[in-house]
Amino acid sequence: MCITKSMLIFSMPLKRKLIVCADDFGIDHAICTGIVYGHTQGIITSTALLMNAPFTGFAIELSKDAPDLEVGLHLSIVEGYCLSGQLSKSLLDPENYFSQRPCLHRNWKQFLKKFCLGQISMLELEREFRMQIEAFLTEIGPIPFLNSTQHLHCLPPIGKLVVSLCQEYGIKNIRLPKSIDRGARLNSRKIQAELLQSLSRRLRKKTSLRAPDLAFGFTNAGALTRDLILGFLPQIQENEVAEIMAHPGHDSATLRELLPQSYGTYNWSGELAALVDPEIKLKMSELGIELATFSTCASFETGPAGLSQDMHPKLSPIKSRNFDFQR
Repeated sequence: MCITKSMLIFSMPLKRKLIVCADDFGIDHAICTGIVYGHTQGIITSTALLMNAPFTGFAIELSKDAPDLEVGLHLSIVEGYCLSGQLSKSLLDPENYFSQRPCLHRNWKQFLKKFCLGQISMLELEREFRMQIEAFLTEIGPIPFLNSTQHLHCLPPIGKLVVSLCQEYGIKNIRLPKSIDRGARLNSRKIQAELLQSLSRRLRKKTSLRAPDLAFGFTNAGALTRDLILGFLPQIQENEVAEIMAHPGHDSATLRELLPQSYGTYNWSGELAALVDPEIKLKMSELGIELATFSTCASFETGPAGLSQDMHPKLSPIKSRNFDFQR
C-alpha cells in the first residue's frame, strides 16, 4: 500500500498545549518577584509587561535572570502612567495616583463610561499605544504577543486600532480567544466573559493574527486556585492551544491602597501558590498537556491536521525612536 503524505499527517498525535501568562509584570515590586518565582518554580511560561508602570525598569532587569520567561506587552489602557502625558487629556485620571506623573484612568468602568459617551479620543489612544509599543521595542526588542489591561482591546473600535498596530509593528500573537472560561458557573463575571468572548470571535475573524483557542481565568481574576485549574485542564481538547490568564505575585498592600476598585480583593499569593503546586504538573502529564509560549506554539489557527503553515515565524526587528520611561 502506498503511504501518502496526508495519511502520515493524520497519524501524528494531536497535542494539547497550554500557555500560562501572568499579567501586570511591572506594576509592583511584589508582583514582579512573584511572577518570576512562579516561572522558575511553577508553570508560568509567559508574562505581559506594562511599559508605563512604577516598576517597569525593575521588571525588565528581573527578566534577564529568567531567560526562558517569555515577555510580551500588556498594553495599558487604564491603570498606569500616561506616557503621552498632557497631550492625551481624554485618557487622564483626575488624580496622579502613581507619584506625580499624569496617569491613565484608574479603572475600566470609569474609562468605559467615557468611551461610550464619545469622550475618549481615538487619536490620543493611538498616540499612547504607539509610545508603549515603541518603548517595548527600544528596551526589549520584538514583541512576541500582546494583550491589554482589563481586555479593553476587544472593544470594536479599539480592537480595530490594536490589530492595525500589531500588523504595522510585526506583532503576530494576541489574546482573542474563541472560548473564555468554558463551563464556568453563571454569574455577573461570566456574563462579562460571554460578551468578551463574542467580541473576541468577531474581531479574530477580521485578522490574520494568531490567538489561543480558549482562555481560562477571566471569571476568577485574582482568585485562581489549584482546584479551579485542575478543573480546567481536562477541558483542553486535542489540537487546542489554551491560555491561563493569571495574576500571581506576592501580596501588595500598596496596590490595594492605590487601586482598591481593581485590586481590593485580589489574592495574588493564592494564585501564585496554585501555579507552583506540583499536582498541576502531574495532572498535565496525565492528560498529555504540554507547556508552551506564544513564540513556541506551532499554530493557533490549526487546520484539519493541526499543523502550522509557518512553524516558527520570525518577527522582524523594528527600529524605534528613543524613549525614556520610568525605571
